[in-house]
Amino acid sequence: MSLGMLGKYERLDILGHGASGIVYLAQDTLLKKRVAIKEVNAQGEEQQRVLEEARVLDRLRHPNIVAVNSVDTINGKVVIDMEYIHGSNLLEILRTNDGPLPIADCVNIAAQICDGLAFAHAHRTIHRDIKPANILVSDQHVVKLADFGLAQVLGTNSYAGGAGTFAYMAPEDFQEGNSSDRQSDIWAVGVILYETLTGVRPFTVANPRDPFAWARAVSTEDVQPPSKYDAAIPPALDRICLRALQRNKEERYMDAGEMALDLRSVFVVNEPSTLPFAGFSEPVNPLLSSWLDIDGLIKHAPEHWDVVAEMLDDGSLTAWLRRIDEPLLADVASELQNGTEENQNTRLRDFLYRAGMEIEAVGRAAFMQGSDQLIAGNYESSVELLQRAVRLDSARPSYYLKLAQAARLAGDIELMRETLISGISLHPKDRALKQLLTEIGGATPEISPRSVDFGVLHHGEIRTLQVSLKGVGTDIVKGRIASSPGWLAVTPLTFNGKSRQLLKLEADSSAVHSETMAYSEVLSIETTGGNIQLPVSVSVVPERPSFARIMFWYVPVLLLCCAPFLAGAEATIVMQGRSQEIALLPSGLIASGLSFSAFRLVNWIVDTKTLEKLIASIGMVLLPLGLFVLGSQASVQPSGFSAIWPLGIEALAVAFIAPALQGLAFFRFPGLYSRWQIWCVVICITSLASAGILWNAMAQ
Repeated sequence: MSLGMLGKYERLDILGHGASGIVYLAQDTLLKKRVAIKEVNAQGEEQQRVLEEARVLDRLRHPNIVAVNSVDTINGKVVIDMEYIHGSNLLEILRTNDGPLPIADCVNIAAQICDGLAFAHAHRTIHRDIKPANILVSDQHVVKLADFGLAQVLGTNSYAGGAGTFAYMAPEDFQEGNSSDRQSDIWAVGVILYETLTGVRPFTVANPRDPFAWARAVSTEDVQPPSKYDAAIPPALDRICLRALQRNKEERYMDAGEMALDLRSVFVVNEPSTLPFAGFSEPVNPLLSSWLDIDGLIKHAPEHWDVVAEMLDDGSLTAWLRRIDEPLLADVASELQNGTEENQNTRLRDFLYRAGMEIEAVGRAAFMQGSDQLIAGNYESSVELLQRAVRLDSARPSYYLKLAQAARLAGDIELMRETLISGISLHPKDRALKQLLTEIGGATPEISPRSVDFGVLHHGEIRTLQVSLKGVGTDIVKGRIASSPGWLAVTPLTFNGKSRQLLKLEADSSAVHSETMAYSEVLSIETTGGNIQLPVSVSVVPERPSFARIMFWYVPVLLLCCAPFLAGAEATIVMQGRSQEIALLPSGLIASGLSFSAFRLVNWIVDTKTLEKLIASIGMVLLPLGLFVLGSQASVQPSGFSAIWPLGIEALAVAFIAPALQGLAFFRFPGLYSRWQIWCVVICITSLASAGILWNAMAQ
């Protein structure tokens, strides 16, 4: 279920939340891919800290560190777009498992944490908050470091300073001298390794919220070897844990990469995993096991196409490639699995090509064998081989035509129709495919556009768009509207007898359940040539306020915006009556024009109706009019212009305050910019002040 739109992101679910913000699972509607977005409501220094976190992560591109795609500010909030890791964090795994993890899993997790830290440390960045909640483990068993919110970029002889989570903080983290460095991260990895091996932490306190209790514990308590809790733990792991947890950091590992090498040198017998998401040592698919290596996969994948395609989609192919030491191909499989390509056959074909298969040659061989079987009358065998040819090489319309003919002889008219429709969609100019589809009746439905977005509607508004439906293969499109969202009306509901049919789609925002929601649903259309699923979307915002609702503040502000102009005009009349060569009318016009400009922005923020916005816009004309009059007077009456300057400049300076503050808030404090009530007060005060200055000029 959608949680609403945030810019281009459709929020789908909440992945986590904390003091700094909320992390959502979201759909990037432009790139059509799932991402994790961190939404932080931060201002001033806090906003800079969040942006620094994004910059740190953007510099750290490593398989064991969560990647940042982009960062943006939307509606006054910082939004960090990160890669979505499908899996669990280590804290959830430990809680679900309720005890130690398999030793092989512990070693693998700790080694990958060290790999990510080694890369970060090499780029002069320490994490400062390594803990299970910040360790993500994907379904493909890849460990990712997340939340570099406490990270610091190291300078010469600089240290990060004590911060983090008490249970995973090193002794130096509690010191006032702020002597934390990369070895503090290594200490935290030691705590995590100990906890995963034994099910308990190396240090315990009575009050977990008391930092002084933790400081005493890590400074005085002795650490028991992990093997005390489980005799199956190798002595080498005891040594690694105890070295990582040395109080004197000079005796700890100097480098996370060195700790990773020691971990991988530990021989661990493969054992069944008890992890809830299927652990690192889970058995692989028997079919993959029987192929042994990548050459076996390439050889047998065409005849087991559907099975291998499913393995690519669920990640088991990626995991198997890592087990047989094919990391580059594993990355390719993972990229295709999480990519934007929706067609399963295309994804697998791309993988096999990048794995080294000569797909055109293999497809041609399957086509020749299928054609021979068709001539021999072995229709079922022919269909199987020709399907293989089409999957391997979709660029040849002759493959589709031959498969359709074989399916027809085999009596499978539905497969024939699907093959022809697929072939025509890829090769719309091929006459042979269209002719054969015409012979069996039906049309290939084509709709334009392929998706419909009604944009943003105020509650109660109606917007109409059109889509075009036409058939390829016959001259007639027949069909009906099978189902549509409740807020969408479609005309006509049935159609018959036209080569091109226009459908009118009318979105009625008053029919939705909520006045603030983004809706992404599907319009289902049934035709004689197949069904069409047309994505339709609309974003609904509250109804524009009526004049009766805003008149209590709109009218007073409107009148006060006119005050400088009226005061300047009156002062001009009075002074001319005294036969003085002075006119304050231009200053009044300019001051009122500035007030109306600020008032127009308030109308935009509140989203008033068109008439209210138009009135404010007309008032803005006073600004250029005042400048014109001022220029005219300066050229005609130089002495009058020189007299205007000391009296009118004060009014203009005060009038400029409101739009200047609005501009500053827009660029520097986006959250403050939306506080339209504040701006109404500011506009009223500046307008009155400007009018007062001009009015007092009459007494001079």
